[in-house]
Amino acid sequence: MAFKVAARVILELGAELISSDAVALYEMVKNSVDAGSKRVSVRMRVVLKKSRFLELIEDVSQERNIKEVRKKLFSSLESGAPATAKQKFQDLILKAGDNPKNFRRALCNAYRDQNWIEIKDHGHGMTAQELEDVFLMIGTRSRRGEKINESGDFVDPGRLVLGDKGVGRLSAMRLGERMTVITSRSGESYQNMLDIDWKCFSHESTDMIGDVDIRPFRGERKRRRSDQGTTIIIRDLRGDWDASVFGRMIEEQFKRIVETVKLF
Repeated sequence: MAFKVAARVILELGAELISSDAVALYEMVKNSVDAGSKRVSVRMRVVLKKSRFLELIEDVSQERNIKEVRKKLFSSLESGAPATAKQKFQDLILKAGDNPKNFRRALCNAYRDQNWIEIKDHGHGMTAQELEDVFLMIGTRSRRGEKINESGDFVDPGRLVLGDKGVGRLSAMRLGERMTVITSRSGESYQNMLDIDWKCFSHESTDMIGDVDIRPFRGERKRRRSDQGTTIIIRDLRGDWDASVFGRMIEEQFKRIVETVKLF
C-alpha cells in the first residue's frame, strides 16, 4: 500500500500556503536568483482589474442589457494600460456581439489573455527533462544538492541559495489561474515549454494528482543557441493589480533579497 494524494493538495501547498501576493512574487523571484541569474525582470500588464471583471460577469448573469454591459466594460479599462492592449481587448468583445453566452466567453478570454505578470531571468534554465523531473517534482532537493555535498559540507560557501524545499514554484497559483514556463539551457536550439491550468487542482477536482497530465513540449527556435534562462508568464490573474500596488510591492518586498545577499 502507499499514500494516495488528491490533486487539490497542490492548491493547499501553493495558493493557500502562501500568505500574500507579495510573498508569492517574492518566492518566484527567489527561484530566479537561485538559478544563478544576476538580473531578474518582473513586468505586469493589467487592462481590466479582477474586481471589475467579476462585476461584469455578474451583470451578464443577471441578464443585464449586453450593450449597456459592454459600455460599462469599455469605461472600466485601465487608463494606464497600453493602447494596443486595450484595443485588442475591445476587439475581442466587439466580435462577440450581443449574445450573452458569446459575450461572457469573450470577456473571460480577453481577461485571461490581456492581463499578465511576467518573471524573466537569465539563469541556467532547464531542459525538457529537467522540467519534467525537477520542476514538476514537488519537494525536490535539487537546490540542496547545489549547496551541500554528500559529506554534508557546503559546496560553495560564497554562493547564496535562497530556496530549498521545491514548493516556491507553486506560489504562482496564488497570483493567477494559468502559468506558462519558457526555458532553455545554453546550447539548446529550441525553447522548452510548459502550460499549467491550476484549476485542475481546485477543491472541486476529484482527480488524483497523477491523473492530471502535464507534459513539457518544444517551443520556438532560439535566436542564439547560447541564450539561456527562464520566463514565467502568469495569466487569468486572481487579484486587483495596478501600477501603484505593483510598485509598492516591488519596493517593499524585493529589497529583502538585496539585503539578504549583502549579508553574504
